[in-house]
Amino acid sequence: MRSLIFLLAFGLFSYTSYAKRASLAEFLPNYIAVQEALAAGDFSLAQQKVKEFENLIKNAKGKEIEDLKIPLRAFQNAKSISATRKLFKKISKPFVSLVETNKDPEFDIIYCPMAGAKWVQRRGEIFNPYFGKEMLHCGEKAL
Repeated sequence: MRSLIFLLAFGLFSYTSYAKRASLAEFLPNYIAVQEALAAGDFSLAQQKVKEFENLIKNAKGKEIEDLKIPLRAFQNAKSISATRKLFKKISKPFVSLVETNKDPEFDIIYCPMAGAKWVQRRGEIFNPYFGKEMLHCGEKAL
């Protein structure tokens, strides 16, 4: 019985430690899902993807991750796609740094001079999350 209690306690401790050591890279697919929804101009989908992102990140720890939690919460209160696009700039900064540092061949960093901001997206054709259909392909590869 003591062994079982020890194993359960150790397992819980290990899970908690893992949550605290979560890396930003683990959340890149969630970020990309938000980027793609904003580029498509789908406000409802963007809100849904942000909610999923927020649920996954809520127990994670780390400075970069903590810095994401406030804008992710603000996304939930946004009343328009233009408001969510402004918040996306804050969410993009740590992911841009991550991809710049790791030079992941799957992703591009794109800069939009009209928005004055960068974002990360899957490699290929540019899909601008800051302007959507209005300027869908506006931007230039920054990396």
